[in-house]
Amino acid sequence: MPIALTAEWGLYGGLSHGHALLKGSGSSDLALSLAFRMDLPDNAPYGVAWAPFLRGFPYGDRYVLARTEPDPTAARSGIVVSRACILPLETFAQVTDIRPVTRVLETAWDNLPSDDGSQILIDNDVLPDATADLEATAGALLTHGKGPVVRLGQDGFDDLVVALWARLEPGLRRGFAFRLSFGPRDIVETAPPALVCVPKALEGQWHGHRVVRASGPGSSTSLATAVLCGHPSGSALATFMRDTGIEPNAFTHLIMAEHAYRLMTAEPCLTSMIETVRLLSKLAPDPSSGRAHKDALIGSLCEFLARANASELLPLRNVTLAAMPSPDRVWSAVQGWMAGNGFPDDQVTEMLGVVQSAVTADLAVAEWRTAILGGLKAAARNAGADFPKAFWRWSTLSADTAVAALEAVGVVGGLEQRLAKSIPENLPRNAADAVAAMAAKHGWLVLHGASLSVAHTPSDAVRLQLALDKDPGFFDGLKAALGRAKPPDIFSCALQSADPRLPLLAGAEVAKRPSLLRSADMASNRALSVWREALAVTTDAWNGPTNPQAAFHSVLDAWANGSAADTGLLDLLSQTPLGDLAAYSRRSEIWPRVGTPVRERLLKATANGWLAGASADGHPPFEPDESLRAIILADAGLDDALLALTPGQVTTAMRVIASLPDYGERRFRNLLRQILAKASAIAEIEAEGIGRLVASGRWRDTARDLFLAFRAGRNDLKPSLQACHGLFNFWDGLELWRLGVGAISDDAKWNAFQTLAAEVYSAGPDQDSLWERAGGSNAELPASGTGMSRWSAALRGVRHGAGVRASDLLNTMLDDYPRNERLRHLAEDPLFK
Repeated sequence: MPIALTAEWGLYGGLSHGHALLKGSGSSDLALSLAFRMDLPDNAPYGVAWAPFLRGFPYGDRYVLARTEPDPTAARSGIVVSRACILPLETFAQVTDIRPVTRVLETAWDNLPSDDGSQILIDNDVLPDATADLEATAGALLTHGKGPVVRLGQDGFDDLVVALWARLEPGLRRGFAFRLSFGPRDIVETAPPALVCVPKALEGQWHGHRVVRASGPGSSTSLATAVLCGHPSGSALATFMRDTGIEPNAFTHLIMAEHAYRLMTAEPCLTSMIETVRLLSKLAPDPSSGRAHKDALIGSLCEFLARANASELLPLRNVTLAAMPSPDRVWSAVQGWMAGNGFPDDQVTEMLGVVQSAVTADLAVAEWRTAILGGLKAAARNAGADFPKAFWRWSTLSADTAVAALEAVGVVGGLEQRLAKSIPENLPRNAADAVAAMAAKHGWLVLHGASLSVAHTPSDAVRLQLALDKDPGFFDGLKAALGRAKPPDIFSCALQSADPRLPLLAGAEVAKRPSLLRSADMASNRALSVWREALAVTTDAWNGPTNPQAAFHSVLDAWANGSAADTGLLDLLSQTPLGDLAAYSRRSEIWPRVGTPVRERLLKATANGWLAGASADGHPPFEPDESLRAIILADAGLDDALLALTPGQVTTAMRVIASLPDYGERRFRNLLRQILAKASAIAEIEAEGIGRLVASGRWRDTARDLFLAFRAGRNDLKPSLQACHGLFNFWDGLELWRLGVGAISDDAKWNAFQTLAAEVYSAGPDQDSLWERAGGSNAELPASGTGMSRWSAALRGVRHGAGVRASDLLNTMLDDYPRNERLRHLAEDPLFK
């Protein structure tokens, strides 16, 4: 049936400031906001030809179809013109044949509708013909891969898009985007295109992507592909999708739908049914859609649940049944399964997994946990069930899980005396001792510790618990024994006992309250062990001791002296602010003694502290050793930190660089460029510091940079040039002198005159009749010798008033070589006038 589309239009092209809206209809704000999407995706690579192309993409609640082509009226290449049609997204998603819109886009702007927009009437019963590459493209869209699907060649791309659009579900059309691309780097949209056409010459840029040639046979390798390209072989999958209410809005949904279909049509089993439910919950979330088929699936699932084992039940724990009709049927079946379970010996591990998922909030959905715990509670209340035996098996494997399960179901019947987790805090001493004795007899260490905690002081409870609890890997008994102890009591117990578990328990408390370490003697190895375990929980515990830096330096002293040290503590402290060893004088002894990760952290922190100290005090705090210098120089942030000192602390930056002999001229030149760009004027003392650093490094290229900047107007660099004046050659020095920097002797000027004259007139002063044209006589010149020696003799006479005048000679030379700047410099010098 026909569909009337209300369309808005926009014409986009080049203006003086870039690509912009030239003319539009409807909402000007909407048309304006599209301008940045209407240009070429990137500059076309040199020599690569491209043809006008069609692009499409969703834009808010609209869909945009546009045609882009070169602008024949543009003054330069690369300017394009785009005609865009802006359509209501929901309505356009129902359109099968988009050719009426693309035909309008191919017309000139003058033939497009008026400024008020227009309506386009589309016969939605027309199905455009399939193209030769439709099937291959569909298969690529359904194949996992990076980036968009790449279609090589522009010929026929529009027809491919038309054919593909016609066969897409409305949900897929809403998000479908396509366009021309010159390479992966122009794919920058938040919602990137699913399909791009690429000039064949650029195929090499798309290595590793899903590439479709412009033509060639394709083959349906999946039912999802068949559905996507309208192949009859996909009819069964299409029917399944309709029957179950699946409305795909992503290409991956078609793959998931095919997987669900194959599971439904395979030999039934609980695993495949659970997976099908999981897929349908995502693909068809509305419980009223496909109700009949979903209801049948739920019925079969409940039948299989009745004879399931624990392993088969576990996959159901993360399945949400909100998309299924009557989901309570499933959860009732799960609860009944748990209530009637006999806890067989060969299912202990699997059943523990079920219980663990039920008592851990983030391991299963709430309905599944409620059902399992409800069944578990019923089993625990059933005197005929073997729940106590199962419980202790779970405790052996995971005491936390067993305790959590017990807390969930409650202590009932005879469990109260044997499972003493429910002992109240006010239990009488004699009763607590009796329960403790029973727990000791059966090896129930958690219950034993809990009983001691209500009957004894924390230190006595730990002492009695340790007399029985010997396994260094088992903590629950000691935790229970300390269950009523205050954090200072736990810390005190750790200092009194050599048991390796107590530092861990005390460390957890110190991690919460590092101030517990304030009163400790940090020379004690036990106190250091607690500190280490607290740091393992949170590095914030570094500041616990009264003087944490002194405590750490003591550890380092022992390490430097060759004593045994706690490498774990050293590792952890290296990750804290104490890792900055700028205040530790023996740091160079530490670097070779510690392992690579610790050494790198310490060096990095110390390098940062050194640079921070230099920035704060104006001078490096100390001379860094070779290892530290290497880290400072390798830090990518060094130059940023130096640049941050500009303006105002350039002198400090120069001092830092001076203390780093391997900084290098190339790196300094780059930094200097940034400093000059950031600071429009540099103070005299800072400029002088720059010059001294350049002079000390003999950095002639840098001196030249300063000279060029000064000549370009940076008069503030005059002190820099004065400080490194000795690095310049005569001619640069002469120009600097003329600009008011430095001094040039008369002898140096006459020597430069002689050298330049010998270069230009290598045969001597009489070459090209120069001497006579300047007003002299060749008889005044020596008859023999090299050009240089003859010039030396001639100019010696000129300097003493014999022969021609220097100004006449230089002016005659300038007549021959008017563009020689060096001659001009000499001619303008007062010495020679």
